Amino acid sequence: MEIKRSQIPFVGFRKQNWQRFFTILVILLFIAVTGVEVSRTWNFHGMGFDYLAFLSGGTIADKQGYASVYDLDLVKQTQINLNESLGITADRGGSDPNPMPVALLPVFVAPFQLLSRLTPRFGFTLWTILNLLIGAGYLVFFLRKMSKTWENSWREWGLLGLLLVAIPTVSNFTNGQVEVFLMIGAGEFIRCARNKKPVTAGLYLGLLLLKPQVLLLVIPALILLGNWKTFAGFCGSALVILGTSVWLAGMDGMVAMVNMWGKFAPGIASSAPELMMNWRTAALLVNDALGTWAGWILAGLGILGTLFLFIRILRAKPEFGTPRWAMAMLGVFLASCSVTWHAHAHMAMALFPFLIFGLSSGLLTQERVTAWVTIPQALYLASLLLVGLELAGVMPDLFIHGRVMGLAVLGVNLGLLVYITSFQKAG
Repeated sequence: MEIKRSQIPFVGFRKQNWQRFFTILVILLFIAVTGVEVSRTWNFHGMGFDYLAFLSGGTIADKQGYASVYDLDLVKQTQINLNESLGITADRGGSDPNPMPVALLPVFVAPFQLLSRLTPRFGFTLWTILNLLIGAGYLVFFLRKMSKTWENSWREWGLLGLLLVAIPTVSNFTNGQVEVFLMIGAGEFIRCARNKKPVTAGLYLGLLLLKPQVLLLVIPALILLGNWKTFAGFCGSALVILGTSVWLAGMDGMVAMVNMWGKFAPGIASSAPELMMNWRTAALLVNDALGTWAGWILAGLGILGTLFLFIRILRAKPEFGTPRWAMAMLGVFLASCSVTWHAHAHMAMALFPFLIFGLSSGLLTQERVTAWVTIPQALYLASLLLVGLELAGVMPDLFIHGRVMGLAVLGVNLGLLVYITSFQKAG
């Protein structure tokens, strides 16, 4: 029986067909590998590591008050107790010498005070489901508000699907993080700016004090661009958030928080600085691989180069609320995540609204946004092949497959930053 050429799999595939095929393959493999790792981790711990930190803060706030949330000794003992309530005893890791610090302002600990009154596993399940519904619902809401063709655009709906399985999203949910609300704050910031509501945009930007390090370059950018009404809105929001935090924890609690941050920034082991998406992580990998401090030279040069691109973007002086301004702010967020001292991959969820807007406005191509999602996934999958070499002693044990996740996100962020810089210059 003669087989027609058209019946042979993959024959006649064009470049676009191959791109789609490999994109789907990478995503499916990434989902499968992630599912196995998540199942193994949750069966052992019963909850995300970061959720354990937040839950311990809520438990302490409920029993001892918010001023005690930042006492690392108390945090450690509370986490041991929570682990033991899940059957994770000292011989199974229940007495980790490195506590997971509660690095949130007191006002953001409040929801976990309520969750602490539930059983840990049920609370984590509820937190995960609520965040998934809120996050997916908000992305749909944002797309409908920002795109005129959302009803019939498979391209834009496809992007939503990609973002829901992107490394930042998976990292957020597996760890029990809070970045869904970081994403909402960034999304409402850009949506209000597009609607010419600068003060309201600034008010929503205050929500990003949930992770204040992401604002490292954002606030200076508002000042340098002369977006004073937005800056004023942010200041108003920040005063409410900080004022409420002082009311909850008192000045002693706020001082304890600042002192804890001082210990957190240099690198408490549980903060996992080697797994971040910034130049610090690149430096640590070089230092560990070569047994030297030369990585800090690389980081210094990388930070200087990133700041150079940041300044180039601002020199274009885009008008507030325009599509070009929105893309400039995406560049600012990208630069901020790259140079700030503490930035894990899940924080990149704050970029999602900008990517959706960039695609729907035609300023970012589907190929560019798809690459931002799938390149880190592909590199992470490829890095798993190195685990065998590490186990065999052929190469040093650098936990390379864990490091690649953050470094890959850093790489695609810097690539997108370079493109936005050239885009602003061309305009």
